[in-house]
Amino acid sequence: LLIYELRPPVLEKEGLVAALQARLDMVEGRSGLQTELRVEGDERLPVPVEEGFYRIAQEALNNVLKHAQAHRVRLTLYLHSPTTWLEVADDGVGFDPSDVLEKGGLGVLGMQERADQLGGKLVVASHAGSGSRVRVEVEV
Repeated sequence: LLIYELRPPVLEKEGLVAALQARLDMVEGRSGLQTELRVEGDERLPVPVEEGFYRIAQEALNNVLKHAQAHRVRLTLYLHSPTTWLEVADDGVGFDPSDVLEKGGLGVLGMQERADQLGGKLVVASHAGSGSRVRVEVEV
């Protein structure tokens, strides 16, 4: 996991799709989670957007591993102009997003800050007893 906390070389060399797949294979897959990466489109995004999306996915996936008690996680990447988006969805126990923010959850706050830096928006959909969905949308 620590290797993937740094900027993985595959992100720079091969792009976001390859970096996300590598992360799923090396971290989530080894933990026993069933993983899926869906990609629609084949546009390369600007480097800051790819890095921002990767960091948001990384934090969302870390939360899935630490808190969700999930069996499956799916990443969906929509690569069409003008709006592109990334979504991380799991089948875990869910949580109350407002409760996390009130208790000082830095993960959700960090994802929100990254989305803001990209000029995008972050949507976190979850409630106790169901899975969670984190989606970031950016105009490119």
